[in-house]
Amino acid sequence: MLALLDIESDITMISSVLARKMQWKVFPHELISVKAANGEDMLLNGVAHVTLRVGTQDVDSKVLVSPDMTGLILGIDWKKQNECVFDCKERQVRINNEWAELRREPSVQKIRKIYVPQDTVLPPSQQVEVDVRVRGDPSNKEEEQGFGLLENGRVFGLTHVYNARCLVPL
Repeated sequence: MLALLDIESDITMISSVLARKMQWKVFPHELISVKAANGEDMLLNGVAHVTLRVGTQDVDSKVLVSPDMTGLILGIDWKKQNECVFDCKERQVRINNEWAELRREPSVQKIRKIYVPQDTVLPPSQQVEVDVRVRGDPSNKEEEQGFGLLENGRVFGLTHVYNARCLVPL
């Protein structure tokens, strides 16, 4: 599994889909949500206490589990617990006195699944505001079926606003 070493994220998090796939036991946590960098709330399912293998060493880690993200992010809390030194020129990081190679994140375009919590009428040739929830890992075929977007695009100048020709059952 690849993880993002995020120098701007305060906390270490994993998607609930990936935690389930790894068969991690998730325990209740005092927090039910956290703020993302864009100010939006991210729900939390709980916390997993796991051992991550980095290179040849095992690192005990506390990882918050969220349905509102994909992948694994190692945040500042994890880096403080484990002495991390970056060597960007050589594309490697030293964690607890052992060097590990850094890799680039694959640039694959993904389409996120959205959930519409109530029936919504979409009149032709009109714009309609729809309350939706984006969650889970779009590459995971085992997730429950939901709704998707066809011919969608970002509305430039407005954050978190997208247009779509139609919502269709997948």
